[in-house]
Amino acid sequence: MAIRVMLADNHPLILAGASEALSTERDIQVIGTASSPQALHSLVAKEHCDVVATEMHMAVGPSADGFAMIHSLLQNHPSVRIVVLTSCISGFTVAAMVNVGVLGILSKTDPAAELAHAIREAYRGREFIGRTAKEARDASLLVVRNGENANSVTWREAEVVRLWARGLTVGEIARSLSRAVSTVSQQKRSAMRKLGLSNDAALHRFATEHQLNSRP
Repeated sequence: MAIRVMLADNHPLILAGASEALSTERDIQVIGTASSPQALHSLVAKEHCDVVATEMHMAVGPSADGFAMIHSLLQNHPSVRIVVLTSCISGFTVAAMVNVGVLGILSKTDPAAELAHAIREAYRGREFIGRTAKEARDASLLVVRNGENANSVTWREAEVVRLWARGLTVGEIARSLSRAVSTVSQQKRSAMRKLGLSNDAALHRFATEHQLNSRP
């Protein structure tokens, strides 16, 4: 039986290219595509699939994409495996993706053949980190600092940092994620502590270095 796959990306050319790359794989069947988080949620709710291969940052609104989208998919559909295919790769985001439950991580610059391999590995419940993501993780500044491991930043903390890096205030982040302002503020401070960052200027530099304020 073929692995049933759904693809999601807000760029039609990426969706077409991924579908074409998988069309020759006899054990993989693309059963649907989505161009927004809302469309993806709707599709997964209506049609059984084994693996979702998705861009994580579909830029349709601060509360719609990112780590929160992945968490929601896994919470509502725990049997579905997630492969992320993205242009925004850094050691920080790779660590946070693994933290939220992503099994496959690929850069859009990786060889097309790796997508099918990542899907097969995810379907079997195994992790697959592509070459670009692995290099980013290995070269990352995420080391033990001040007695804490920066890789222990939770996905919720990472989401706060990501949205803050894109220019949202703590209050705006709280509203978009339906969290209390005090919770978001605490999560931002906790992430900064784990990253060894003492102020907002340092956090901004970190966000720039790790492409957290760039859009796909």
